[in-house]
Amino acid sequence: MIEEKEIHGKRTAEKNYEGMADVAGEILFGRLSRPFDEKLYQMAMDLLEEAVKAGNATAMCNYGAVFYNGIGTPQDMDKAVYWYGRAAGMGDRTAISNMGYMHYYGRGPLCVNMEKAYRFFSKAALLGDPSAVYKCGDMYLKGQYVGKDEKTAFSLYCSAFRIVSEEKPLSAYPDICRRIATCLHKGLGVEIDLQTARNLMAEAVGGFEQRLQSGDRFTQGVLAAARAELEEIESELAYTRVLIEQDDEE
Repeated sequence: MIEEKEIHGKRTAEKNYEGMADVAGEILFGRLSRPFDEKLYQMAMDLLEEAVKAGNATAMCNYGAVFYNGIGTPQDMDKAVYWYGRAAGMGDRTAISNMGYMHYYGRGPLCVNMEKAYRFFSKAALLGDPSAVYKCGDMYLKGQYVGKDEKTAFSLYCSAFRIVSEEKPLSAYPDICRRIATCLHKGLGVEIDLQTARNLMAEAVGGFEQRLQSGDRFTQGVLAAARAELEEIESELAYTRVLIEQDDEE
């Protein structure tokens, strides 16, 4: 682990530390679906650690993600929280959102703290982080720290969807589709619309399947839940069609 004294926060004209952090992140997190390559991993870590020592916030966030995901090293939530916290303190949007998750689920040395989770999520949401936007929606839907408000939750889910609708990143798009689909399925903050719910849940399942294939160890549970709800929606749609056909016959 990099020591505090090694972080000098200085930049030089010859070094693009943001670019180094981005390249390292692409190698480290883009390689999850490929066989582990020790040389490639070490090259990425060398780039990342140099950028971290220079005080780059993106690099610190990525460094935390290495420990969070256990890439080339044992998973270590304490170190993940430390580096996410350092990057969040420097204003990194993703790190701020990640700190929300750490407080929300009580990971590493942290206890579950909904107040702190909401503060981090709302701050990252204002900076445009789609995951933070939908997590704020979750907290309104469940009445966690904030008052329960299904309409506000649905509105936040739709706002998150608009952020990701073009690029459709696997890190957030399937989760957002699933949440909107559930609202449309169950009438949470919006009128029931089974067909749109079915289409969005199918999108979510496809995205979760891709994410699982990429090596994301946290996706298996949400994929199973999305598949189960998709089957439920399709069953209800089929039953609705039967009723319509019976009415037409009469």
